[in-house]
Amino acid sequence: MSVNSLDTNSPNLSLAYQNIHTSMPTFDEGVFNSLTDAVVVIRTDMLIERLNPAALQLTEFEESELVGRSVLELTANRRLAEKFLGRAVTGDKPSGRLETHCINKLGQRFPISVSASKIYDPASGTDKIVLIARDITKRKRLETESGIISRIIRGITSTANLDELLALIHRSIRKVVSAENFFVALYDPTTELLSMQFFVDKFDEMPPPSKVGRSFSAYVFRTGQPLFCTDEMAKEMIARGDVESVGTDSAIWLGVPLKTPTGPIGVLVVQDYDDRDTYSLHDAEFLTSVADQIAVAIERKRGEDALRRSQERFELVTRATSDAIWDWNLETEELWWNEGFEKLFGYKGEMIGTDVNSWKRRLHPEDRDRVVADIHRHIESGKNNWSDEYRFKRHDGSYAYVIDRGYVVHDADGKPVRMLGSMMDVSDRKLLEEQLTHQALHDPLTKIANRVLFRDRVEHALSKQRRDNTTLAVLFLDLDNFKAVNDSIGHGAGDKLLIAVAQRLQDCLRNSDTAARLGGDEFAVLVEAVHSSDEAVMIAERIKTVFREPFVIDGKEVFMGTSIGIAQSGPAVRTSDELLRNADLAMYRAKNEGKGNYVVFEQRMHEALVERLELELDLRFAIESREFVIHYQPILDLMSGDMIGMEALVRWDHPRYGLLAPMKFIPLAEETNLIVPLGEWILGEACQQARTWADKYSGGLDISVTVNISIRQFQQNELVDIVRQALEKSGLKPNALILEITESFMMQETESTIVKLHDLKKLGVRLAIDDFGTGYSSLSYLQRFPIDILKIDKSFIDKIGNGKEGKAVARAIIMMGDSLNLRTIAEGIERPEQIQALQNLGCEAGQGFHFAMPLTPEAMEDFLAEKAAVMVLD
Repeated sequence: MSVNSLDTNSPNLSLAYQNIHTSMPTFDEGVFNSLTDAVVVIRTDMLIERLNPAALQLTEFEESELVGRSVLELTANRRLAEKFLGRAVTGDKPSGRLETHCINKLGQRFPISVSASKIYDPASGTDKIVLIARDITKRKRLETESGIISRIIRGITSTANLDELLALIHRSIRKVVSAENFFVALYDPTTELLSMQFFVDKFDEMPPPSKVGRSFSAYVFRTGQPLFCTDEMAKEMIARGDVESVGTDSAIWLGVPLKTPTGPIGVLVVQDYDDRDTYSLHDAEFLTSVADQIAVAIERKRGEDALRRSQERFELVTRATSDAIWDWNLETEELWWNEGFEKLFGYKGEMIGTDVNSWKRRLHPEDRDRVVADIHRHIESGKNNWSDEYRFKRHDGSYAYVIDRGYVVHDADGKPVRMLGSMMDVSDRKLLEEQLTHQALHDPLTKIANRVLFRDRVEHALSKQRRDNTTLAVLFLDLDNFKAVNDSIGHGAGDKLLIAVAQRLQDCLRNSDTAARLGGDEFAVLVEAVHSSDEAVMIAERIKTVFREPFVIDGKEVFMGTSIGIAQSGPAVRTSDELLRNADLAMYRAKNEGKGNYVVFEQRMHEALVERLELELDLRFAIESREFVIHYQPILDLMSGDMIGMEALVRWDHPRYGLLAPMKFIPLAEETNLIVPLGEWILGEACQQARTWADKYSGGLDISVTVNISIRQFQQNELVDIVRQALEKSGLKPNALILEITESFMMQETESTIVKLHDLKKLGVRLAIDDFGTGYSSLSYLQRFPIDILKIDKSFIDKIGNGKEGKAVARAIIMMGDSLNLRTIAEGIERPEQIQALQNLGCEAGQGFHFAMPLTPEAMEDFLAEKAAVMVLD
C-alpha cells in the first residue's frame, strides 16, 4: 500500500515513501526527526499515536498533550476532515490531498496541505493512517496577493469612479494586511496640499487638506520611498528633524508613495495603534504594488474625466496625455492617432498609417484574430463601451502589453459611425505580475528554479519523452560538509557560496537543462532528451571537475565538494516524485561511499531502503511487544571445566523470519537509538534470570552473568542509575554482574569514560573489555581503566594452531592481564587443540561452541542442573 508525501524543503523521507508497498511503513529515526513536513500517525478512530518534531513545532503542542487525543481537534473544519479521513480509512488508495486550516495550541488558525494514507500494522493487526502536512501560509498569502493585484487591475477598468476603486482596494488588501486604519492622500501641485481621497480610522475623523510639510506622509511623498517604522523609530526620526510629531501616535506606521513615471502623486498609509509587529517589509513591497496600481488608475481616470468634461478640449488632452488616443471612422475605415501614439510606440509621420489595417498589422499574431473578431462583434452588438487587453508591436519590433478602451458613436438611426478610444501601455504591470509569478517559482537567493518549478518541468519532460520516445535524467546534489563551512565563514558568506554554486552548476549544463535549488544545500538538475546513460554521467563528471576549483568568497578561497545521485526515467518511473526519490537514494549512497562522488540509481537501492524501513518498524514494535529472547553461553574454567559464569546474548524471535541473530538487527538498533530501550530490557531480564538460577544452584556454581553495553547505552547520563535499578529490582549481587564494553570506544572521550567506569565500579559490578586485541591498547593505556576481565577476540583464537600470529597476540594479552591482575577469557573456542594451547599460555577461562552454543533459558537450566549434579558426585 503506497504512502504519499507532500513536497518538502527536505525530500529525504518524503520521496522514500512514494510507492513503497509494505504492510506497515517505518521511519529512519534521524530522517524522521529532521523532516520539515509534519508527520502524524493515527488510529482508524482518529486518535493520535505518534508525531514527529515538525508536527509538534507546527502545532506548538507537547507530544504528551496530543498522543491519545483525536486529530480532529486540530482542524478548523471538522466535517471536512472527517470526510477526508473517512476516505483514507475505507479506501485502499491514498485519499489525495486536502487543503484546510489547522488550529495550534494558542487557538490560532493557519492553512495546511495534508495527505492521508492507510497502512497496516502487523503488531496490532489493525490499520493506521499516516498524515503528512505542511504549513502553506506563505503560499496562500502569495496566491491571495496575486489575486488582489489582479482584482485591483480589473477594478481599474470596471469601477465607476476613484472613490469606488479605493473602497474596493481597501476591502481587498484587508485580507492580507491589517488596514483598519488606512488612508490614501493625493497631492495637488496648485495648492501644495495633500488631501485625503479615502480615510478609515478607529480613533480620528478625516482631517482637512494640509500643506506638505514635515509629516510622515509628507516624508514619504518627498522621498518617493516607503517608510516603515515603529513608535520608537518614529521618535528617532522626530529627534533628527526628519519629521515633526503630528497626528495620533501609533505602535507601527507604514506608508508607500503613489508613483507615476513623472514622480509621486500621493501616499498610501496603514497603521496600527496596538501591535508594533503588525507589518513587515513584505507588506511594504505588497502595498507598493498596490500603490502602483492606484497611481495607474488615478492617471487613467484623470485623463478620462478630462475627456468627458469637455469635447472642445479633446485635442489638448490628446496632445498632453501619454496614452495613445485614436479615432476610427467606421464608414471610411480611416484611423487617426494622437501624438501619444508616437511617444508610446515610437512610430513617426507616415509610418503610423491612416487606416484600420495599420492597426491590425501591429497586433501580435497570437492575439490578432481574437481582438479583431471581438471589436467587430462589439460594434455589431449595439453596445457603446469596449475594452480589451493585448500585445501591440512597437517601432523597434518589441511588443507592449496594452489596455485598449473604446466608445462606439451611433447616428440618429442607431447606426455605428465612429469609435473613439485610448490605448494605455501596461507593460510595467504585466512585468510585475510576471515577477510575482517568477518569485513563486524561483529560489529567492540563487534565482534558479525552486522545487515547485523543477517538479513541474520534470512532469512536463516526462510527458514529452513518452511522446518522443526519449528518456530524461535527474541529478540530485548535496553539498559536502556545507554546514561546517557555513558555520566557519558566516551565514552571509554562506549565502554567497550558494549563489556561486548555482552559477557554476548552470555553467555545466546545456540550454535545454534545468538547475534548481530544492532547499538548504540541496540542488537538482533536469537533463532532457537523454539518448544514452553516459550523457547524465558526463554532466556529473563535469560538475565534479568544476567543483574541484575553489570558490572565491569575500576574497577567500573556499573548497566545496558535492555528492551526486543520478536517476533516469523508464517504464517503472511515472512521476517526478519517483524520479527525485530515486536520485535522492543514489545521492545518499554516494555520500555513504565517501562523498565527492556520484552514483547511478539501481532498483536494489529502493528495495534495500524498503527492507530497512520495514525492519526498523518491526524492530520498534518488537521492543514494545517483547519479541526478544535471551540465550546464555556458559563460560568455563579451562583447567577444571567448572562453570564460572555465562554471557547473555539477545535473539529476536521475529514473527515472519524466525529467530534472528544480533548482527541482523543490533546495527540498526544502534543507528536508530533503539538499542537504549532494548539494552535496558536485556540488562533487567538477565539480572532477574541470574538471580533465579543463583538461588536455585547456590551449592557452588558461579552464576555470574555478562551483559554487553553498547556505546549509545554507555553515553547515557542515566546508565549508572539504570544498572543500580536493575540490581535492586532483581536482587542480584553486584559482583555477579559483569558489564562488557568494547575496546574501540574506550579510546574515545577518555576522561569522561574513566569517570563513568569508576562510577559503575562503585556499584560493585565487574567490568570486562570485549574483543580485546583488535584495538591494540598499550599496557600504560589499559592501566587507567578499572577493568577486571580481558576477553580475547575470536579472530586471534581462530589462528591458534594455524600459525604464530594468533598465538603471539593471545600470549601478549594474557601477559598483559597477568601484569594487571586481570582474568583473561578466550572467546570463540571451537577445537580441542585451542584449549591445550590456551592452557599452555596461561589463559584461565573460555567460551565457545566447543563447550556449548548460546542456550535458551530452558537448555541453560538443563546445563546448570548437569553441572550441579557433577559437583555433588565429586
